[in-house]
Amino acid sequence: SWLGWLYVYFKEFEKAEISARRALELLENHPFGILVLGWTYLHKKQYRQAIATHEKLPRDHSFYKAMLAYTYVQTGRKEKATALWNEVEEESKEHWVNPFDRSMMAGMLGNTDQAFELINEACDHKYYPTNHIDVIIPYVEFLRDDPRYNKLFEKMNLPFNRALYTAQ
Repeated sequence: SWLGWLYVYFKEFEKAEISARRALELLENHPFGILVLGWTYLHKKQYRQAIATHEKLPRDHSFYKAMLAYTYVQTGRKEKATALWNEVEEESKEHWVNPFDRSMMAGMLGNTDQAFELINEACDHKYYPTNHIDVIIPYVEFLRDDPRYNKLFEKMNLPFNRALYTAQ
């Protein structure tokens, strides 16, 4: 699965799909294998397959709900993404939900101020995967142009090279 993710990151989608399928042969229904396979479909603009694949993700974890919401937003189904956001927000009233996942969902739905409020909370508490914000998470694209995004890197004492990220 991780090899497939690396291929997605470097835009080698055919190799990514092969790796994800191989991972799923080894462990059927492995969430990260499903996630990577859905990413490959999404990048290849095979939207029906991306949705069908990501709808198999576990619904008991905010990270996977955020990834499904991202797929819905990217495929023009914002109302479904909003419904997932509402679920996650209700869950957060009952028990802890990673503010990083909530921040990404808020950002992709256009709630930028709330997204930065939540991501700063995640950063302050060092919640995973905040330190990987610009490496493993595709849905930060909704926040990158905001000046507060660069400030996150300063806050985490991480280098930020806009040219590196925009060249991909």
